[in-house]
Parts: sequence; structure tokens; C-alpha cells
Amino acid sequence: MGYITYYSVNWRSREWRLRIWPQVVEDARLIIEAAGVDLTGSWDERENPIPPIVSVEEGIRFNGIAEDGHETFVCGPKDRKRFTKTNRKPYDLPASCILLRAHYLWREGFSVESDGHWDNELWVNARELYKLLWPGELVWCPWTERSEATGEQTAGYKVEVLNNSSALTPETAISTDSLEDALKKRKLDPESLAQLGPVSSTVSGTDFSHVRQWLFCCDADPAGHSACQPLPAQFKKLPGVTFKIIDVRRRCIVDAPEDCSFVVLTYVWGGVDQPKLTAETTPLLSQEGGLNAIWAGIPTTVRDAIEVCEQIGESYLWVDAICITQDSTRDLKIQILRMRHIYSAAKCTIVVASAASADMGLLGSPPVSGNPCTSENALDSFLETTPWNTRAWCYQEKVLSHRAIIFTSNGIYMQCQQGTYNASTGVQLTARGSPSQQQPPDNPTLTRYNTIGGMLSVPPNRDLESYLSAVEYYSARKLTSQSDKLNAFQGIFQRFRGSLDGKSSAFLYGMPVDGFDQVVCFRLGKHSPQSRNKTFPSWSWLGWDEPVTFDRPLIRTRQMLQCSNHAWTVQSGEVARARKLRRPAAFKKWVADAFDPVGFPAAVAPYTPQPDLYCFASVAYLRIDLTSPVDVDGADGLYAVYPTVCSDLVVRVPFKPFKGADGQLSVLGAFQGDVPESDNTTRDGLDPKMHEGHSEDTCEAKKPVGYIWLDREWVAAADQQLYENYQQQHPMSVGKFMVVAGEKRTKSKTKDPFNCTTVELGLDPDRFDREVDTNLWTITMLMLLQPKFDNFGRQIGDERAQVMDCRIDEEDWQWLGGKTDYVHLY
Repeated sequence: MGYITYYSVNWRSREWRLRIWPQVVEDARLIIEAAGVDLTGSWDERENPIPPIVSVEEGIRFNGIAEDGHETFVCGPKDRKRFTKTNRKPYDLPASCILLRAHYLWREGFSVESDGHWDNELWVNARELYKLLWPGELVWCPWTERSEATGEQTAGYKVEVLNNSSALTPETAISTDSLEDALKKRKLDPESLAQLGPVSSTVSGTDFSHVRQWLFCCDADPAGHSACQPLPAQFKKLPGVTFKIIDVRRRCIVDAPEDCSFVVLTYVWGGVDQPKLTAETTPLLSQEGGLNAIWAGIPTTVRDAIEVCEQIGESYLWVDAICITQDSTRDLKIQILRMRHIYSAAKCTIVVASAASADMGLLGSPPVSGNPCTSENALDSFLETTPWNTRAWCYQEKVLSHRAIIFTSNGIYMQCQQGTYNASTGVQLTARGSPSQQQPPDNPTLTRYNTIGGMLSVPPNRDLESYLSAVEYYSARKLTSQSDKLNAFQGIFQRFRGSLDGKSSAFLYGMPVDGFDQVVCFRLGKHSPQSRNKTFPSWSWLGWDEPVTFDRPLIRTRQMLQCSNHAWTVQSGEVARARKLRRPAAFKKWVADAFDPVGFPAAVAPYTPQPDLYCFASVAYLRIDLTSPVDVDGADGLYAVYPTVCSDLVVRVPFKPFKGADGQLSVLGAFQGDVPESDNTTRDGLDPKMHEGHSEDTCEAKKPVGYIWLDREWVAAADQQLYENYQQQHPMSVGKFMVVAGEKRTKSKTKDPFNCTTVELGLDPDRFDREVDTNLWTITMLMLLQPKFDNFGRQIGDERAQVMDCRIDEEDWQWLGGKTDYVHLY
């Protein structure tokens, strides 16, 4: 809330203290976990966050971590504060949802009012979370306001009740049916349990003695195999949410006993219609023998996994389809956020690598020719070709598992953190090699972060590297529904919990705030405009359904998302450090002189968890030659990018340089000029023929400043649209380019690029032809932006299109027309 929300309640009320408040506290635990936001109980503990405080006696108290924090949200019998202001930070979501829950439970006694609008995105997010946790319940605006769009008064409780007579209020949402009553309604016929029907198995007759021996030896050597041991299951008891598993011996779904040992299954669904745990099937599947009643309908892969558990002596198995209540938005939300804990707490993971669908079984894939793998490198390479390795959901299941039994068309293998073994012979495979060989410094093709358990333990100061590697591997995999892109990566997000390399850092649409300025320079495997995932912003890797890569040398200069206004940086020493090492863009009125220096994108205000960024940035309009690419790679072409002006068409006006605070030379100067008018100037002010007749040697507009990979069909469509607009073949196509990366030139020879004398520049002639500290930059990467329009065809901002490598000195950028501009990036 950039706004303030006020709330009040009479703590002396007996009904509130004894009936409502304990329910609010219990539901607050559910809301906090479902929100999936990194929280701390005290904002003072910035480097070592403590858990949120949620108890009947102490009340509810939490804040965001580090840059995600603002004013602590408090609600409790010992606190006098009756308002909250989160400054639109992520922890606004659980705070607002908790206030809504308290009001809906006791609308007559707990009042909520807000400066913010009910249809503001933050309140919309809180309402959506509430509906997810309490589906079917009535949701109304707790205060009276008029809509900004229509001017109509927001519907309150009475109006909503009249318009939604079928909706439930919190007081009537509780079912009166007991579990015993539900079971009686669905009591199974014992005769039907005995009729299992003909079923197949692909693991019958398989010898699992080496698997049993491997698990025993691994467990029996906690010192040598400490990294292989499962972590304690950390599943908080929440209302309406339990961790369910298959009881292999009783053949039914049960609530997991405390501290029980269990196995998990990772496999490719492949579009197979399989039984699922739902509100309707839960009573059936929870009875002993319940799975037998549907045994023939359970996919072969799941039946095989149950048989393997029996063979290796394990009593419990977790399978997503029948252990998560698929029609419960609450259970789905919580269990998806718990994926990290589920896989890391399992004794081992059954991996079905070669099967393309759930009905093929663990060993149902046609065997491949050739000998079994004898080295870990060979097995890694083989797994890269399997269907399991292409499924996005399976990435976190792979790297968060301590141990795995891997079923392939080339044999069965056992892998833990100390080695890999052939399950048929018990022979250990040749190891991958030293850690230095596993993770080469620049853009590795195969590292520890793509192996079994690769994300469980990360070496010191390698958090950001491990996260970016995980993104690279994950982005190369496929999803059936692209809206699941965030959910299928939640286990990795939860792995870091607000910290990277010992420093507090949040994630903004999958982008770590610590390192945001460099991570935003990610590269796509290809331009592919059709791969744009509009569920997420274009400036995030989540916004593209394409493999992405990150520039490792650039990442090592990482900085945080900066603010252009010093007044907003007082909360973080990290932001102050970033400003010294990376010059933020700023408007002229905020700098010491009329000169407009090159700057990197800087947020107008502290960032908020919104899909659009408001920032200042250095931008210029450059010409893209659409006539023909200079190179071709599949669907993409490499197109030259040129200046729009040259020295024959501008009037040079030198500026005097100004001194920095330390007395060093800050800038040398810049040119300023206008393009001469002509009868056929385009609406962009650029004549497509104005450089005709200019010398190839002297016309700067005929010398490319860089080359950009663009989808050729996209280019052809753009060229055709320009032709229709201007009725001429191949008119000048001008793109908006934003500076996103560069190198600081701490030492360089001074020169007079403007043909001005040293006296005119106000410099000592003796300083020329000597190396001095110039504090100038060389631009190394530009981002091409494309306009974003609303439903009415009005431009509301820009989106990322593609990035381009270049080497443009700061002085030349000014001459190319570079200037600081306000950019609204979606």
C-alpha cells in the first residue's frame, strides 16, 4: 500500500477475544504460507530474518526482508497501532488478506478502511488470494468508495448478499458432514475390492537387492554420506491442509505420520487421464484398500512405483496426482509452495526418465541399443535426451532430491551425493571429476546445478550463479500450460528465502533484486516474438517461453535495482554502494550541469511487486536496415543498426565539461543539433532518402554501430507496415534503443572529438595526450524497445524486444541523439 489502511476492533469484547481472534490467528498462518512472500518477524534483523510472529498471546507481527520491508504490520492485544503502510511491498499481500479475513469473520466488530482503491491491483491480489483459500465465500469492499472508472459506489456487504445469494459467508462456510458420515455414504463393497482386473507391470521380476543394499549403506554411514540424508519434514499444520501420502501396504491415501520415511515419484504425465485426489474421491481413496478399487485405472507408472516401494521395504509413497487435492485451490497452492520440502525430505526419488507418458511404466520404454552407461558423464548425456529431462516441472524435482533410483531404457541406476551405481550389478560409475571441472566459469553447458541434488547445497558465494544456472536449465524445458511457469519453479525460489550470497535479496518476477541491473540483460536463444508469455512482464525471463542465458562477466559486476532519487535510498546501504559503481540515469534538473550524461536504467521510486517498471534511462532512436540480413540463423536474421544522423546534417554545438565532486573530469562534452527539414520528412522527423549521395567514407549514418538478431517474419511484417504507412519501398525503420550495460573507462587519453580548442573547452592544454581519470563509460549493450498499446490502441509504454551488443563511447552516444528519458516498461 502506497496508501494507508486503517483497522480497529474492541479488544475488550469477549466474542472477539475468545471466538474470533483465535480463528484469525489460525487463518493468518495459512495466509502467510499461501502468500509465498519472504517475511521476517522483525525488520531490524535484516541479515538474519526471524520467523513471523503469529500467536494468540503475542499477536501477528511481520515485515518484508531488507529492500522488501517498510513499516511492520502488527495486529494484536499488546499493540496500539491501528494502521499499516507497506509502501506497495510484497508483504502487502498477506497483510491485506489477513485484514480482509478478520473483517469477514466479524464484520460488525472489525472495521477496515483504506486510502487505496478497492480495484487497485494490490487489493485485487489480496482478494484473489482470499478466494483461492476460501472459494465460494462472499467477498465485498469493507469500506465505502466510488469507482475511479465509473463513479459508482463500491458494493458493500448488503448489496453483495442480495446479488450473490448462493455465496457463502465465513459463518456458513463450514460443512456439517463428518468424515465418518462421508465414508458411510461411499462405503465400498468388499467384493469389488477383490476384483482388481487385469493389470500390467513393467518391473515384475526385477532384482532390487542392490538398491536395498545401496540405501542401507548410505543410511548406515551418516558421516561419509551426510549430504545424502533427507532433511526433516517441515510441514506446518494449517486449517484444511495436510501432507498426504500413499500407504503402500494398506493401499490407501493417509495423512503422513510424523517423521515418517517416504519415497517420491517424478515422471511425465504425458496427457494420460488418471485418477486424481478430489473432494469427491477422498472418502473412497482414504479407506483401506481404496486404491485397489481403482487399481486398473491407475497409470502403470504409479502402480510400478508402488511395487518398487514394496520391494525396497518402504511403506509410503508421494505422487502428485493422488496426494494433492486437485480441486482444492488451497491445497494446490500450499503444496506447490512446499515442493522444496517434499523432495528434500524424501528418502529417495523414483525417476521415470525414458517414459513419455504415465501409462508406459518404469521400464516400459523400448530399450536402446548399446551398453549401459559406465560413467556419470555418459549417464548425464543420456538423461539429457530423455522425455523427463524436457519437462519443466521435473527440474526442481531433480535438483532438490538427495537420492534417486533412475529408470531408463538403458538400465536402472542409483545416484546419491557420493556416487552413481548400476542397479543391476552394484558397480559404481566413473565420477564426473573435480568440482572445478563441473562448473566452468562462463556459461557452462553442464554443471552441478543440473544434477540430482544439485541445488541442495551451494558453495559459498555461488548463490547467484546457482540461481542463474537453474533459470537457464529450467527455461530450456517445456510446460503444458505456460501459466504454470512460476509455480513449477517455486521450489527453487523457496531454496533461497530472501537471501543471495549472504545478502538480503528479494525476487521480482523471477529477477533477483541483488543483481537486477545485470540480470535484466539476459539473452534469448532466438528472438521469437511469438514466444512472448504475456502472463509476465517482458523485462523478466518469465515473460519469454524461450531458453535464456546470462552474461557471466557482466553478472560479476552486479548491482541492485537503483533509484534515481537519493531521498529514496536511505533504507539501504546496498543502493548507495550501487550508485558509486554504476551511474543511474537522471533528468537534467537532477545533475550538476546542462549536460545529459549516459546513465543506466534507474527506478523512479523504490520497486514494487508490479509488472510494470517506471524508470529513467538513456535512450536513442537508431535506424535498423530491414532490407536484408547480413547473416541467418534459423528463423532469425542479423540486421545492421545505423545512426539516423550524420555530420553533414547536424549543427555541432559543444558543451563545456563540468567537474565532479572529487575534482576529476566528469564528461568531455556533446553535440546537439537538428535534422534539416525536407518536404518528405517522415512523422519521426527523419527523411529516408536524406543520406543519399553522401560519401560511404564520411557519412556516419552509413556505418553500423552494431548488429541485432531479429525474427525474419517479424521484420518482414514491420517492413510491410512501414511501406503501407509511407508508401515507399524500404523506408527508414527507426527503433527506440535503451542503454542497459557498459564499462567504465577509468583511464583514457583525452582528445578533442568536437574540433574545439582546449581554451574553448576550458581545459589546460598540457592535459591533452595524457592518461587521466575521465569517469566516462563505453556502452556495451542496448535493448530494443517496442511500443505497448492498450485495448483502445493508445501507447501506454514499452516492452523489451531484443538486446544488442555494441561498443559506443559515451561521447558518441550523445552525438547519436542519446538522451535521458522516462520509460514505462511492461
